[in-house]
Amino acid sequence: LQDSASLDAVRKLYAGDNRMSRLLILSVPVHLMTGANRKQARALDTLRDGGAKLAAEGWLGGLQALQTLKAHGVDCIKISANRLLEREKLRPRDLDAETIIAACAEAGITVAAMDVNTDEEAVSLIDIGVDVMSGLRFNGPRRLKPGFASGKGARAGS
Repeated sequence: LQDSASLDAVRKLYAGDNRMSRLLILSVPVHLMTGANRKQARALDTLRDGGAKLAAEGWLGGLQALQTLKAHGVDCIKISANRLLEREKLRPRDLDAETIIAACAEAGITVAAMDVNTDEEAVSLIDIGVDVMSGLRFNGPRRLKPGFASGKGARAGS
């Protein structure tokens, strides 16, 4: 975001191919959009104007933060499962998960739960209206097939 040549190259990539915005969404820490230090606003607007779709990582502030995120072209807000399931301590000015989810639904912005580890977490998230998720529950580590790690590949029928 701070390198103007790289920023322009990414903008041109998105501007040159309409499919890019559906295939590749850029994920940006929320503090770069709504935090006290908004030095990257112009760079984010350049990407948005070039056709890039953005996802915000996390949530800061009250409902006015949603308008700022929407103005930057944010289509998705990625929030940890712990935050959405209210396992994290909130600051007085932070919104509760129910308010965030309802406001995002009204604004047409997807809330994605990150770091979902168990079936129970997934069910609880669905119950509160979050159905986009990632984490160990969905793509945890798996053992490699015998021979694969040594470069021999898997044999037919194994």
